[in-house]
Amino acid sequence: MAEMLDEGAPQPAPAPSSNDCGGGSSSAAEPDTGGAAKPLRLSKAEKKARRKLLHIQKKKEWRERRKHSAQQRSQDNSAALATYLASLDDAAREAFLAGDKARRDKLYHDKVAQTARIDAALSGGLRVVLDLSYGDKMSDKEQTSLARQLARCWGVNRKAPAPVSLHLASLASCPPGCLPHNKSSNDIDHWKVHKISGDVADAFPHEQLIFLSPDADEPVSDTLDPKAVYIIGGLVDSSVQKRTSLQKAAALGAKVQRLPLAEYAPGASARLPLTLTAVLQILLALNNGSDWPTALTSAIAARHLRARTWENGRSARRQESRAKAAVKWGVEPKKPPDGSAAGSAAGRHDVGGASGEGEDGEEFMGDGEEEEDEDED
Repeated sequence: MAEMLDEGAPQPAPAPSSNDCGGGSSSAAEPDTGGAAKPLRLSKAEKKARRKLLHIQKKKEWRERRKHSAQQRSQDNSAALATYLASLDDAAREAFLAGDKARRDKLYHDKVAQTARIDAALSGGLRVVLDLSYGDKMSDKEQTSLARQLARCWGVNRKAPAPVSLHLASLASCPPGCLPHNKSSNDIDHWKVHKISGDVADAFPHEQLIFLSPDADEPVSDTLDPKAVYIIGGLVDSSVQKRTSLQKAAALGAKVQRLPLAEYAPGASARLPLTLTAVLQILLALNNGSDWPTALTSAIAARHLRARTWENGRSARRQESRAKAAVKWGVEPKKPPDGSAAGSAAGRHDVGGASGEGEDGEEFMGDGEEEEDEDED
């Protein structure tokens, strides 16, 4: 009777039996996703590669926008100049064009004179070598940082009043990431520098070599030796690999010296790591006739040359900027309660973070206080 009454009603699906242990029971248990495949979980390497591609794409777009903006500015300037010239009478227009021509001629002659100074330094100037034999000691990020520093070194030497004879050594063993390049070729192909494929020890007599290292005990003399070859280690190491250039100089039996920071900048650490650009700027200033204090202050940030006291630290600068903001905006700066754990912890962090010493007496610099790219060594 019940079967006859329920003939027209939809029947429920039969329950799976205990013997169904194959694919049928599992497919029935899984929710229906509409046939869409689940997204694959990327590995760390794949995520890093994707971020790199996105960075390259954004950089390309940024360059296109900058190129378009430059073209638009050029067109706007040309239109503004044409409008301005049209508003002048004949005498004023002639005077303006004559002054503009004189300015352009001066820029041209200055460029020709600077090129002549570069050529003279290349053939007989003070020899400075950027040693690029430390590529295997750097990560990809550090190699990219080195490439930027090399480009800056060529730029400051090209514009210097008294340029030096710049050499790039160990190019054959230098990884491609350490050298600045564009889409078609390496930038160094267009630089007026000496290019050395082998090691610096094979290009110059060992008795002429002077390695610059912050780990050396002997400072550089008051005047640079025109017969010497000063070597700056092309090593950018975020972890500061110590004694690298010192060990190479000792193996060659060459001299090794440090910049006289302790003698002429007592507030700075004698072992302060500097960028390649900073070291080259110091040598360029000395080559132009400056003394050591002037050369050091022209290339090193003032915060690294001040005495390591609380008044010269980052906490004092923050407190001063907050006080100025409070006066400007008419608000009271926030202060941690006296004796609180947060206040004491913040004080301890600020004192150590600005510039302090580690447990072994070694100097460190807090977050945001380090050089852009650390080491000269």
